[in-house]
Amino acid sequence: MSQARPAALHFVRLVRSPIGQTEEVRRTLKVLQLNRLQATAIHKNTPSVNGMLRSVMHLVKLKPLRFDKNTPPPEGHGGYGPYLTDDGVVLGASEEDFLSMAEGGGAKQAEL
Repeated sequence: MSQARPAALHFVRLVRSPIGQTEEVRRTLKVLQLNRLQATAIHKNTPSVNGMLRSVMHLVKLKPLRFDKNTPPPEGHGGYGPYLTDDGVVLGASEEDFLSMAEGGGAKQAEL
């Protein structure tokens, strides 16, 4: 019996206001790059990030990031790179492609 491996990336959205929260919670949201309501961020599944997410779970929605390389991005997308849906699905890229782009291996500027 094979078990599914955990998602390598989390799709995080700030859905509740940090007004009235402690300064520690506000700093955690800032580190997670969730500065405004409905702000989204993608974070790696690491113990340190998971600890920060655990401390702000009452303010955010968290989904595992899924990949669908075979589905092309929508027409109005502009054709550059993968497309991230509101449901946390990346269209037009595999997990390896997405991670290499996130780590700086993505599109490079043309030399003049």
